[in-house]
Amino acid sequence: MKIDNLPVFGICGWSGSGKTTLLVQLLPKLRELGINIAVVKHDAHRLNVDHPGKDSDRLFKSYADVILHSQDETLSREHKSIDDKYSDFQLQSLANKYDLILVEGHKKTPIKKIWLSKKEEKSPPDDVSNITAVLPWSANRLDPALKIITEFIKKQWLKTPAFGCVLIGGKSSRMGKPKHEIIENGESWLQRIIKNLEPVVQKIVIVGAGKIQKELIEYTRLPDAPFINGPMSGMLAAMRWAPCVSWIVAACDQPDISGSAMQWLLSQRVPGVWGIMPRIENSPGVETMPAYYDFRSQHIIEKLAFEEKFMLNKIAENSKIISPVIPNNFVAAWRNINSFSELNDELSVLSNKT
Repeated sequence: MKIDNLPVFGICGWSGSGKTTLLVQLLPKLRELGINIAVVKHDAHRLNVDHPGKDSDRLFKSYADVILHSQDETLSREHKSIDDKYSDFQLQSLANKYDLILVEGHKKTPIKKIWLSKKEEKSPPDDVSNITAVLPWSANRLDPALKIITEFIKKQWLKTPAFGCVLIGGKSSRMGKPKHEIIENGESWLQRIIKNLEPVVQKIVIVGAGKIQKELIEYTRLPDAPFINGPMSGMLAAMRWAPCVSWIVAACDQPDISGSAMQWLLSQRVPGVWGIMPRIENSPGVETMPAYYDFRSQHIIEKLAFEEKFMLNKIAENSKIISPVIPNNFVAAWRNINSFSELNDELSVLSNKT
């Protein structure tokens, strides 16, 4: 993902211009909006994060990177790499875990930034680019900075490409054949789902084992991720294949998926939300598919897979996942068909439509 698409914003100015003071004021306000933030701070001097003689300092000076854990915090102290600048790749790594990365200093880094003027300063240096606003020393800085950054993150949030992932491969003993091969009105359920999903996403991949119609061979096929059970294996296969995009994940036994329902699902995206697992009114639990999974949710899902917690509803236990109520006119898009009686109901609905 290009740095222009990342939620990275700079707070710049000369030493003594009030960068840290503004950040300390901004961070609680952004946190109240559900945004979790990382701050990247440049220090031209040597870092002083530990006391000489402490065990952790002795280990660090023995050329080990040291990770310190306490009850409520973790500190990672790493040796400088060959490239001592914060690269786009490192910022992308942070974006996988944070909603917003604020960069203090780094005035020449090519990101959008606010410039904080000192008392005697008339204008920013000529070699500093991408300045969205100059905040003078004597002005109220918090309110305009908060407005600029919240508007910035809203725009950045919607820049993430949305792909579609359709899971296939179940044998479906009750139906007598894999569900994605079931034909209605001359097209398979898989074709039907793809046709309705395609207008709202930028790309569709098919994940799982099984034969598909020749009309679908142009679509990317992925095998399930190994050593993971159930639909989670297909989800992680897609996320690992394209880690910088977000996904609408659908199952092949949901032939009533509609473009309008998926548009509603995408419309629920807001900064700070890593997944949208909607629910049907007066029904227990959440709907795991179709659901929207931001690329940051991979961190949640990988952890569950490592712990061998393969039930998708476990994802919804994370505070970064929301579960809005599905409007009544879209509920059919979340219907699974698992038996011949449900299939007959489906055919009856189709005949009534025609």
